[in-house]
Amino acid sequence: MKKLFNKFLAGAITIAMVATLVIGVSATKSASADSELQLGKWIFTQGGHVPDNYDADAGYIKSVKVTDTGEEITDWERKQDRKQSHTAEGVSKGFTLDIEETGWDAIWDKKQFNPWSIITTMPEVPMEQAHVYQVKFKAKASKTKNVYVAFKTTVDGVEMPPYDQSPMKEGSSTQTNTIEVQEKEFTYTFTNYVGGKELTTDLMLGAFVYTVDYAGNDVSNIISSEQNWKGQVTVSDFSVTDLGVDPDVPTDPPAPTQTTTAEPTTVAPTTVAPTEAPTQETTKVAPAPLKLSKVKSVKVKSVKKKTIKVSWKKVSKAKSYQIKVGSKTYKANGTSRKIKNSKFKKGKKVTVKVRAVAGSVKGAWSKPVKKKLTK
Repeated sequence: MKKLFNKFLAGAITIAMVATLVIGVSATKSASADSELQLGKWIFTQGGHVPDNYDADAGYIKSVKVTDTGEEITDWERKQDRKQSHTAEGVSKGFTLDIEETGWDAIWDKKQFNPWSIITTMPEVPMEQAHVYQVKFKAKASKTKNVYVAFKTTVDGVEMPPYDQSPMKEGSSTQTNTIEVQEKEFTYTFTNYVGGKELTTDLMLGAFVYTVDYAGNDVSNIISSEQNWKGQVTVSDFSVTDLGVDPDVPTDPPAPTQTTTAEPTTVAPTTVAPTEAPTQETTKVAPAPLKLSKVKSVKVKSVKKKTIKVSWKKVSKAKSYQIKVGSKTYKANGTSRKIKNSKFKKGKKVTVKVRAVAGSVKGAWSKPVKKKLTK
């Protein structure tokens, strides 16, 4: 079955979120497809839990200014174990968040980033099965700020956590990204394959201690290690749009129509009407299971020190791709990706193969390509 979210098994992550600062906005669903959903009021929360044996600084909000209403929220407390939240008085598509400190978060065994110390959230937008959704916003910062954009949903009463990955359609922004001084637009488009009832979007803006993401991929070519960041982040033009049904999603065939046989009626021979030929029933056949072609024309180039670029031909109906370099697997939304790894050294040979992915459906691996690094 295709997945909207590939669940990440974080068995080691049993400690509560550290000093979480949450910003949320409720939203109501628009009835028609290809229409922007109506947003509600932003919710700003700081708080969480710091373990007793861990004395690291938590993240703190200094102030918030709600863009469209001009409202300012400044009464924030500096208490690591105190949850505190504020709800904006009016609806707005954006805000300016003045971050006093993102803190740092390095208590985890796995070398993966945990930017929970500040999270901005837009929760509970109703979704429909097999519909395509697009989350879009603009953002800028007083200085470069790492961000991880995550999506979660609830399926059959089970909530998939915010560090889950979602297979993006081609052309979407990278989930691990940076907000720059110059404003730029972020776009994320994906299909609700699993029939999640509500969509929640998390903009994680906390401390980035490591440059390895939740799936264990090296993302040092996109972000850098970042702790105790201080400055302003401005988000504007935030929107969630229902783009309608994804035509590539197989649908279950309708249940067969029940037919009834009428009671026989006795008529006089002189009044018998000619009988029409029976109508031929058409049988609807369920669509064939989705099959993805094998990736072809894989090329590996040594672009700079400890960095390679892998490219390949597009596969029809693929939503993303997996790149395997040795025993490590990376994700790509387009048909190329630069991969940086400290183990890449001049003269060393790497073996690379690629496969197409569409939700939980995966194609066969491409023919392995061996490349001797020249840089």
